[in-house]
Amino acid sequence: MTTPGSGAAVDYWRAACLLGFSHAAGLAWPPPGAPQRRRVAGHWGCNPGIAWAAGHLAEASAGEFLLIVGTGHASSYLFAQEALRSPATPASISDATRRYGQPGGDPTELLGIPGVPYVGGELGPALGVGQGIAAASSGLRVVTLIGDGECETPAALAAFAHHDVLAAAPGSCWLPVVNVNGARMGSPARFSPKRLQALLEGMGYTVLSSGANTGEAVAAARRAWELTGSGVPVVWLSVTEKGWPAPELLGGRPFRGPRAHKLRGLDLSDPDVRAGVADWLGRLNDPPVISGDGGVPPAVRSLAARIRLDLPAAHRPPAPAAGRDASQGDQDQCGSQRRPGVAEEPQQGEPFPHQGPRHSARKENFHELRKLSQRIERRRTLSRLPARSSGRRPRNGFLSRPRYRR
Repeated sequence: MTTPGSGAAVDYWRAACLLGFSHAAGLAWPPPGAPQRRRVAGHWGCNPGIAWAAGHLAEASAGEFLLIVGTGHASSYLFAQEALRSPATPASISDATRRYGQPGGDPTELLGIPGVPYVGGELGPALGVGQGIAAASSGLRVVTLIGDGECETPAALAAFAHHDVLAAAPGSCWLPVVNVNGARMGSPARFSPKRLQALLEGMGYTVLSSGANTGEAVAAARRAWELTGSGVPVVWLSVTEKGWPAPELLGGRPFRGPRAHKLRGLDLSDPDVRAGVADWLGRLNDPPVISGDGGVPPAVRSLAARIRLDLPAAHRPPAPAAGRDASQGDQDQCGSQRRPGVAEEPQQGEPFPHQGPRHSARKENFHELRKLSQRIERRRTLSRLPARSSGRRPRNGFLSRPRYRR
């Protein structure tokens, strides 16, 4: 495994990778734990690069900041960050990794964080959401972290191009960070680091770039905070390989680059595969950043405490008026109906707010709306196509449907 250096940010990254992989693979905590599910679930490749950038931003930051993750497949990283920030017990972590991606359990897609007006999964809009939050929230520092694949979307390009339209409020700043891992989902990215840098410089940004070395990364993060705090448009390109620090081969399958998108094909019922995974996790945890009882060093907890995934209470929109019939549900700021009985705030003592039954209910609503929009779009498409007579007689008393060119 490539040695990226040492320090609090690297320890944070190693701890987040151990948690994120255990989450996706369904391993008990602490590592290397035994498999708890029949199959792996979710995604892996994007999570280490996000943790790498977030850890160095936290080390270079003088205080906490709001992190908006645009990558919809980063649910394992967000789980790891919440576990490091909150006093989660090994039992609660093991329970969460066991139910992740299972029927009736937690969804594998990132579908929103309580208090943040953004639903992940659609690539690109996170940049505009981050700009809007920074413009509406005085004294709040906002980081939007997206992938290089998201930079290909119209929404992301429009947000980058209009950085001077939504200026940050007094005392606030907006810092976009790109996790450049050379892949988008299961295929190579279309923007190389060089092309992406040229594009952003043409839009008026100061572009900082660093690789998989903690000295470079912390220097770039510190410089990014300085420039964005003084009002200079800046983008940090954090360049790492997708799937790193996993080995090139794991379970006899390539585990770097575009093929590291998912853990698909990793058969943990094979003793040889389990031994290989245990060996890699042991090397990743050397020197120990996770103790035998699941403990985490105070320095790692301190960095995790600087990264907020939810809006501070002072910047949240006002609560709905009292006296509304809860059985009818309520509406969000966009006027869309929420599912009755689904809370938008974490419950008392809930360690992982974006996991659990409430989040599964939001996922059901999301899929229902997506199916409805697909049916509407299909009807619109068919209505625009020229109809031609089928030449057939009516059957069973009903007129035969006209045929359409496809």
